[in-house]
Amino acid sequence: MTTTVNLPPPATFADLPGLMSLLTGDDKHDQAATSTLDVLWVLYDRVLRVTPQTAGEDARDRFLLSKGHGPMAYYAVLAAGGFVDHGDLPGFGAFGSALGLQFHPEATPDVVRRWCVGGLEELARRGVDPVAFFSEADEQLEQSRARAELIVESFLSGALTTHVTT
Repeated sequence: MTTTVNLPPPATFADLPGLMSLLTGDDKHDQAATSTLDVLWVLYDRVLRVTPQTAGEDARDRFLLSKGHGPMAYYAVLAAGGFVDHGDLPGFGAFGSALGLQFHPEATPDVVRRWCVGGLEELARRGVDPVAFFSEADEQLEQSRARAELIVESFLSGALTTHVTT
């Protein structure tokens, strides 16, 4: 099966910084993402047997990125190669984004408290009532764990269902 794709023409390695700059919302992980940029570019430009036109075919190569803070580079490379619409990049990390939403299944309320850079005062400065926020998080902990397990299980079942060709 060949998929018809209506995306901008492929970009070059030199275009990657500009594409990365469109990805907002996860800026604190810029350096972690940039560390994979060269490798991802070489994989998609020279190694993997996949194009935007063959992305839906069973015989294509598949790549699974397992670097929690690396998606910015991955999406920039996919956009440069014509796999992702450049217009989807600015919405990265936002709820409803075509590129997905990063989540941390290990994030219990205690972990989130430790992650709060600037402490509870920073949450309050941003208009979030820290007491109410963590009270609600504590109440929803079991539900959140169950949802995270379903998300991970669903992802893994899809990722592990592949067609291997030699």
